[in-house]
Amino acid sequence: MQHRLRNSRHRKPVEYGVPEYRKRVLYIPQRQSLLPGTPREFVKQIHKYSSRKNEEDNEAEAVHLAGSWSLPEDAFDRPWSSLSGGESQRAALAIGCTLKSTEILLLDGKHDDSIKHFFSEIRR
Repeated sequence: MQHRLRNSRHRKPVEYGVPEYRKRVLYIPQRQSLLPGTPREFVKQIHKYSSRKNEEDNEAEAVHLAGSWSLPEDAFDRPWSSLSGGESQRAALAIGCTLKSTEILLLDGKHDDSIKHFFSEIRR
């Protein structure tokens, strides 16, 4: 067992048989405070993954969308742990909504009215 785990660390997800569609599904947890760094750093990290390298950087679009939900731009430069629950939720959701390959968002927990309104508008 140890030998197999040691060798598996250097394998790519596709070698495990992880389907391509997995990058099209994004889970947004209710509490992002466990993430290291800032939301802006998180966006940069996402685009370092090989599955997302060909995607356009969505930072400006995420900041703009979060602003429409009353999240100030400077929130993207504050540590996740210093953001309120609503602020971190809006930042994470804006990042997820603006990733180009994301087709399905799995949301955990309640969301404020501005976010509910956003989703009701795009369903139309």
